[in-house]
Amino acid sequence: MKAINFQNIGCHYFSNELNIAIEIPTSYLSNDQEERVYIIEIEEYEIPILGIEDTIIDHLNVFTHWQSLEDGRIAKELLSIQYDKIDWNYLESRSRVERIDKALQNIKKEIDKEHKSYEN
Repeated sequence: MKAINFQNIGCHYFSNELNIAIEIPTSYLSNDQEERVYIIEIEEYEIPILGIEDTIIDHLNVFTHWQSLEDGRIAKELLSIQYDKIDWNYLESRSRVERIDKALQNIKKEIDKEHKSYEN
């Protein structure tokens, strides 16, 4: 990452030139997560990116277990922006396994309510 001018702060890398921030996880990926990784190319480099559903799960875990309101906000924003692209079966299944399904359902209800108010 440094070779392509990203600045490193902890497990995060930032590029002002590309206007992007990337988090490099420190743990391993499960088989389900690995199947959902996609690759982006920047110059001649291939960078694996965690799928949106697993990114949401990560933020919901921090929101639920460490009461991080910022992670709850990020999870809600990701859900709202990617709503029609999300594999809801996978996301809901993973949320049950992680025991964060109530948080997911609460945020989903908020988003649904907001979308309905925009339609009226």
